[in-house]
Amino acid sequence: MNGPRAFTALAVAAAATACAPRAAEPDLDDPTRTEATRERIEQLLNTDNGLDLRVWTVADDPQRIGSALVRYADGPVLGPQDTDELRRSGLRFVRVRADRLRELLDAMAAAPVEVAVWHGQVLEWRQMHHRPVADTTVVGVGGRPQELTSGWLRLMVRSWTLHMEDGPYLQLELLPEFVHPQARTLHQLLGGSDLRGRIFTGLAVESRLEAGYGYVLTGESPGAEWPQAALPDEAADASRPSDESSLVVVADEPSVGPDTVTPATLGEFLFTNPADPPTRTVLVFVPRIPSRLFQPYRVTTGRPEAQEGSSVAVPE
Repeated sequence: MNGPRAFTALAVAAAATACAPRAAEPDLDDPTRTEATRERIEQLLNTDNGLDLRVWTVADDPQRIGSALVRYADGPVLGPQDTDELRRSGLRFVRVRADRLRELLDAMAAAPVEVAVWHGQVLEWRQMHHRPVADTTVVGVGGRPQELTSGWLRLMVRSWTLHMEDGPYLQLELLPEFVHPQARTLHQLLGGSDLRGRIFTGLAVESRLEAGYGYVLTGESPGAEWPQAALPDEAADASRPSDESSLVVVADEPSVGPDTVTPATLGEFLFTNPADPPTRTVLVFVPRIPSRLFQPYRVTTGRPEAQEGSSVAVPE
């Protein structure tokens, strides 16, 4: 195409484009859009929306703790591979119905101690639990020994509310870290935190927490064999194993050579206090998601000439 014909065709195309109807540009000053945005931000930052942490301190009775967790477990938190990776390092992570957490605590110990800490939206890494390391200590991580010398072994957490197509969730990220003593930065003095030590990336956890459940994390020997059956409803009560038979400890295979002391795993060291009497720490992550965030939302649309503003998601 060239010459006068080309020029004429381009002119006709330009005129047709100019005459075509255009969709209305979004009006950023539209009060409907501004109000909807403000309400959504307030809902996300409200004090009933975010992470509620329960810290339980119970007597370190592996048989009783394991039996209670098996009895009240309600579905897996992670996939089989991630669950096995945590287990090899002495960590157990199970899901329990929120309305049965009190029963679980009572089943774990006769005189437990419970502390509730509201965290809300945890957008930066924050320390949730720690244990000091005074001298050189060896812990097992993924079946291999790791040496820790003079510092702090701690569990770092981030968490925030997510809106997905199938509803809101609480995103949870866990990461164990070992740090040496050092001067605190201004950011830390003001309440902030960061990752500044040895990070155990193989034990990193990322999961979406559903409302109506508590997610229980504690330390346990890899050799403690817990039955895998989940008991999601009351109808399964009759089929539950008794406390005396629900936890099986796998015996060591006969070996040749002198006896050796197997170091405690990272999870056992972090969550067990060898005081007299010994105690164990149990962390329970409870997602708080208010009912208003479950309201259905629709998107208003229309023909370009009928729109007065922009498409805004509004509650039904």
